[in-house]
Order: sequence, then structure tokens, then C-alpha cells
Amino acid sequence: MRRMSMTAEQYLDLLRQGKTRWEVLKLSDADRHRRPEVSNSILETWRISIERIWMESETSYRLLHVVAYVDSQDIPQELLAAAAGRYDVDSVGSVGSQDSTRKVSELELLEAIARLREFSFLSLRQTDDAGRRYEMHKLVQEAIRYGLRVRGCVVPTISNSLRVDKGPKEDEGYYCGKALQVVDGLFPSSEPATWVRCEQYLTHAIRVGEWAEVGGTETETADLLQRASYFLYDRGRWREREPVDNRAWDLRREVLGEKHPDTIRSMASLAATYHAQGRYDEDEEISVKVLELRRRVLGEKHPDTIESMADLAATYNAQGRYDEAERLKDEALELRQEVLGEKHPDTIRSMADLATTYHAQGRYDKAEGIYQEVLELRREVLGEKHPDTIRSMADLAATYHAQGRYDEAEKLHDEALELRREVLGEKHPDTIRSMASLAATYHAQGRYDEDEEISVKVLELRRRVLGEKHPDTIESMADLAATYHAQGRYAEALQLHQTALNPSPPCAWRKASGYDAERGIPHLNAGCVTTTTVSCEVDPDFGNYASQRIK
Repeated sequence: MRRMSMTAEQYLDLLRQGKTRWEVLKLSDADRHRRPEVSNSILETWRISIERIWMESETSYRLLHVVAYVDSQDIPQELLAAAAGRYDVDSVGSVGSQDSTRKVSELELLEAIARLREFSFLSLRQTDDAGRRYEMHKLVQEAIRYGLRVRGCVVPTISNSLRVDKGPKEDEGYYCGKALQVVDGLFPSSEPATWVRCEQYLTHAIRVGEWAEVGGTETETADLLQRASYFLYDRGRWREREPVDNRAWDLRREVLGEKHPDTIRSMASLAATYHAQGRYDEDEEISVKVLELRRRVLGEKHPDTIESMADLAATYNAQGRYDEAERLKDEALELRQEVLGEKHPDTIRSMADLATTYHAQGRYDKAEGIYQEVLELRREVLGEKHPDTIRSMADLAATYHAQGRYDEAEKLHDEALELRREVLGEKHPDTIRSMASLAATYHAQGRYDEDEEISVKVLELRRRVLGEKHPDTIESMADLAATYHAQGRYAEALQLHQTALNPSPPCAWRKASGYDAERGIPHLNAGCVTTTTVSCEVDPDFGNYASQRIK
């Protein structure tokens, strides 16, 4: 009212003009995204403000409607700039097409943002990095979307008031598509160098994924969600990844069909997520189907088919089915050597996978030879700080530990832990795994106090990052119980060990370690806990990191 220099009576008169039409539309339109507690009067009040914005600034109006389809929090100014400058003025094209665009100047953008802030549609939030982030209240977004949904009534109202004729193209589907186009252009492929940017736009990618059917952009949305899924996997955020994988799979299955290669890829991603969460039976069920489909659709020697063989072998290994795992891994390695070559990252991964099975079978000398070769190849092909190279260091350290070469194991575990902290961060599951491996080495050396200090931190981190019932968390309980036992703290050891056994069968946590070998085997004996610690680099990694980067 103050901005438009209107009296309360004039403002109420505007409300009355649109009241009947809005009530009729609200009765006939069911909006699953609009909250029941949103008052009709709020929507009607905002309708007038939106009409005013339409009259004052076309850029502000379009910006407002694009932002209604992204996440309401942490909206970077870069996203607003892309939203303001990436709409076509002649015709609507499909997402990703080369539309004729009018570039919006920085001054025009700032003026458009200022108008939206004056109407309280946007609010500014300063960040620690001196960047600008904006917020749009969820109720405002709901009102904008509702207005577009009932556009058949709103457009005549605006046109009569402003004497303009905007084409029917700018409906809800149009702005859904534009929001997707903007976020898709800003969300990069997942690499260590792009992780900060991926994090910045993750919630927006997930949010625009909700509107795929409205905008008719199912395929493009699934592609964006697949990139978001890879990022979440790389960051070890598997519980967040699961709904993203499910959504991408649903979209692709609906539009492309069950046998399309992209649909199958989404299935494989979901299986990988289950594997990383220790849900091996669900993982196996999907992985078997994926392998069958890829053999039928792509052929036996297609890289994706070979990848599925390696993935299923990893699942068998995690379940303790080592003979089946070894056969599949041998086959995958031979095919990759033939199809991809000796130094391809996927071929090197197959070598490492086979070594994990040898380790789990107690064939440590054979595992050591392969791990050393893999480490050299990865240093040459991927570089010293690549996550797979660091994993090879940890694998070799685990083998040294299993052979009783604790000083060599400690040195490599220390190096791997430092690199993972630098590259992946303190809370990444692989970093936590390196902490657990180092604690195991301290335990084997009889350095129980140092072991305990790290093991307590590992258990806390895994509970927070992975959840109480994740196999790695249960394993950490058993590890700490073993440490308490070694310190003579039998009551604490027994209590923690019993807690570890409650969520799952006694061998469940050991099977989680089976991807390499058992980390430690506590068991009840005459009312106390005894322990044999053999250590390993528990690697729940699944699928082909390098091939994900290529796709």
C-alpha cells in the first residue's frame, strides 16, 4: 500500500474485484503443493502485488516466477542473474535449446531484485564468504505457482488493468522448464574441484526435479538428478542419495521405458546406494536385474555390462560369497583388459576388486602383489590425490596389517588419512574408515589408549553420518568393545558388544567388512568378550568411480 500510495479503502476495493473469481477457482482446483493453512486473503493480497510488479518490471515478474520453482533457501545471486537473463522473447523452445534471449544488464538485475525485496517477495541473507544469498518464503512460492495454475482468470485481470497482451505461452509449464534450464546450466559434473559448486546448487536441483511432469521435462530432469546423485555418492551421503535415485529412475522408467540404457543406469545407481548403506539383499535383487538387462540390451562386452558384473561381484563379496565373487571378478577383469585396455581406470579397478577377494580369503601375498601394482598404476593414471589412489594406499596398508607388518601399515594408514581429510573432508565415510583402520593398527600394536581415542570418535561420526544400524556403525561398536576388553573394562565391553549384536545377526557387521576382510572378530565367551583383530580397509565403494566421471 505504501509503495503504491494507496489508501486502505482503495486496496480493499482491489481485493473485492478479484474475490469471486479466486474463490471459484480455489474450489475447483486441487493444489497438492499448497499448504492447507494458507489463507485465501493472503493469496489475494499477493495477487495485487504481483500485478503491480508485472506493470513495473517485466524482468522482476519473470524472475519471480522462475524462482518459484527452485528451493526457497540459499538462492545465489548467480541463479537470479541466470533466471533473469535466460528467457526467450520470441518463442518457447524446449529445455536446452538455443532460444533467442535478451541479456539483462547487471543494473537491470539489481533493480529487479530490489523491486522484489520491496514487495517482501525476496529477502537478502549475507553469508560468511561475503556472498549474496536470497530467500523466498515458501508461501510466496506457493502463491506464485497457484497464480500460474489459474492463469486463465489471472491473465484477463492483469490485461484489463494494464492493457497489455502477454501470450499464453508463459504458463506453469513454461516457468518450470525455465527453472530447470537455469539450474541445469549451473550444476556441474561431480569432481573434487566442483564439489563446492555442486553443494551450492544441490537443493535447487532436487527441487526443480519435483516439477518434471508439469513442465514436460522428464528426461532432462532425470539427467540433472543423475548428476546430483553422482555428487552425493562422491561425498558419501548415501541416505540423501536414495530419494534422488528413486526419482530419476521413476522419471526414466515412465518416459523411456524399462529397457532404455538410461533407465538401467538409474537402477544401477539405486543398487549402489543400497550397497553403500549395507542393504545387500536389496542391492543384489536390483543388480541381478541390471546385469540381465544390460546383457540383453547392450551385449556381453559393453562397458556398462562389464561394470554390472563387477558390481554384482562386489555384492557377493560383501555377503561373504567369495567364490562367486572371485569368478565374476575374474571374468570382468578379462573383459576389461580386452575391451578397455590394461591402463583404463575401470580395468585397474577390476584388479583392485579381485585383490579384495583374495584378501578376504586370507590369500594376503597374492592380494599384496596386486595392490602394489594397482597403486603404481593409479598414481600414474589418476594422480596422487585421486580418491581411488588414496583407496589403494589404504588397501595395501590393510594387507600389511593382515600380514603382521604393523609399522608399514601404520605409515600408509597415516598417509591415507591425511590425504582423505584434505580431499574428501573430515566427515566423509572413507575418511572415517581411515580413522578406524589406524585405530585397528594401534590396537594390534597394544596402544590401546590411542586406539580408544580414535575408536570413540569413529563411532560418534558413523552414528551421525551413516546411522545407528549401518554395518560400519555396528562394526565400530564391536571394535570399541574389543578395545575396552583389551583394557580390562569387561562390563563396558560386554554391554557395547551386546548392543552391536542386537540390530542384526552376529555376523552381519563382519559381512560388511567382507569387501576386503574382517576388521576384527569379537565374540562372546563365558560372559566376556574376546577379540581377534585382523584389520582391513573396509571399502563399501560400489560401481566404477572412474566410469561415473566419464558418463
